[in-house]
Amino acid sequence: MEKNVTINNSARINKYKNLFVVLFVLITTVAIILTSAITLTKTDYVLKSQVTSVASSLNNQMKANLLSYLSKVEVIGTLVFSDENIYTYDASDPSKMNMNPLKLKMILNQHCMI
Repeated sequence: MEKNVTINNSARINKYKNLFVVLFVLITTVAIILTSAITLTKTDYVLKSQVTSVASSLNNQMKANLLSYLSKVEVIGTLVFSDENIYTYDASDPSKMNMNPLKLKMILNQHCMI
C-alpha cells in the first residue's frame, strides 16, 4: 500500500511540475508580448514626436538664416548705392583712375558709421 501511495504522490508531483512549467512559459510569453507591444507603441510615438520637433526647429533655423542673409544683402545694397563714386567706379575706365581701393574703403566706412 505504501508503494502505491508513493507512486501516486510521485505522479502528482510530476503533474504539478509539468503544470508549473507550462504556466511559467505561458506567463513569461504573455509578459514578453505585452512588454514588446508597449515598447513598440511608445517608441513609435516618441520617434514621431521627435522627428516633428526636429523638422520644425530646422525650418525655424532655416527661416532665421535666410532673414539674416537677406538683411545683410540689403545693407550691402544700401552701402553700394549710397555714394555715386562707388557704383560708377569702373577699373577699366581711364577717367576713374584716381579712385583707388583705399578711397573706396574710406567711403564705405563713412557710410557704415552713419
